[in-house]
Amino acid sequence: MNHNPAIQTISTPFAQCECAIFGSGKKPLVILPGIFTKSLMPFAQGVAERYQKFLDGYKIYLLDRPLEPPQNCGAGLRRGNFRRRNSGPGARP
Repeated sequence: MNHNPAIQTISTPFAQCECAIFGSGKKPLVILPGIFTKSLMPFAQGVAERYQKFLDGYKIYLLDRPLEPPQNCGAGLRRGNFRRRNSGPGARP
């Protein structure tokens, strides 16, 4: 059983992000944790421990936030500043 995550950088034409890979199974399981202002890679070992029962059946990929968010994304995402917007009925854009 592989409990020690291997950290790799994944590159696409749009962005680069780090990915922790752990588990020894043949089926892929991808974890997209959402938008964070800091890297999740320091917590990859803890995630691997939490997903321990899946390590034999799956190869698990924990994707991090983009290393450099694309220029066409919101300025708040690039700076890591987020505000909750009201999305209910009658909300203003």
